[in-house]
Amino acid sequence: NEFWPAKYLIDAEGHLRYFHFGEGDYDETEDAIRSLLDEAGKQPDRDDGERGVTAETASGGALTPESYLGFARAAAFTNGSIDPGTHDYGSASGELPDDHLRFAGRWRVESDSATAVRDARLDLRFNARRVFLVLGSRGAKRVRVRLDGRPVSTADSGDDTRDSVVTVRGQRLYRLIDMPKVGKHTLTVLPDRDVSAYAFTFG
Repeated sequence: NEFWPAKYLIDAEGHLRYFHFGEGDYDETEDAIRSLLDEAGKQPDRDDGERGVTAETASGGALTPESYLGFARAAAFTNGSIDPGTHDYGSASGELPDDHLRFAGRWRVESDSATAVRDARLDLRFNARRVFLVLGSRGAKRVRVRLDGRPVSTADSGDDTRDSVVTVRGQRLYRLIDMPKVGKHTLTVLPDRDVSAYAFTFG
C-alpha cells in the first residue's frame, strides 16, 4: 500500500472486492461493506437494537482536507516551506485563510511528524464538525486546545478533550472537537514539550 488513507475490502474467501484511496466516497464504501455482509449472510438486523450496528457517518459538504504536519506531505502552511530540522517559527498573529495551518514557537520537524520543543503552538482554520489529530508521546503529556480563542465547551469537546486538555498517552488518533454541526472555526493546539503531532483529519 502506497496511499493513506486507503480502504480495502476482502471477502470471506480472501479476495479483494473493493478498494478506495484517499478521503471521500463514504456512501460508496458503506454500500460495498453492506453488500459483502449481505453476501456472507452477516447483515445485522436493523430492527434489533441489541444486534444493530451503529457507525459514525461523515458530515456532508466540502470539509477541510487532511492536513499533514511532517515535511514530506506538509501543505497549506502560512509559514511557507516546511523543512526538516528544528525551527523557531516565531509568534502567531493574524487570521488564517480557510483550510490553512500555522506553526508558532519552536518545533522539530521530521518526515511524518512535528514535535514540540519550546513554546510550541499550532493554529488551524477548518471547516468541519469533528476534528481528529494523531498525536504521540513517551509517557503522559498534555495538549491544551482552544476553539476560536476560547476554552472548548463540553458540548464541543471530542471524546479525548476534558476541560480543554487532551492527555496524550502513546501514539493514536485523538478526538479533539465534536460539534453539533459543520462550521468554520479556528483551532489552537498548545502541546507540552516532546509531544509529536502527525496529521489532522476531519468529519
